[in-house]
Amino acid sequence: MDVVKSRLQADGVYLNKYKGILDCILQSYQNEGLKVFFRGITINAVRGFPTSSAMFLGYELSLKAMKRDQTETNP
Repeated sequence: MDVVKSRLQADGVYLNKYKGILDCILQSYQNEGLKVFFRGITINAVRGFPTSSAMFLGYELSLKAMKRDQTETNP
């Protein structure tokens, strides 16, 4: 879906190549085949792992800090 998102974002404001999401999917498949949807999957997976790890770590640390503040203010 990242390929479709990127193509729709790059689509012109006045000269629209695609009519919508489904049209973008169909045109991409017809012009480039099934492999077009797997383009860049490796780098996205490699990039996504550290990003998600940092996000969940930040969430857990902030949740722990909020719980600690709550118990200190409400004995």
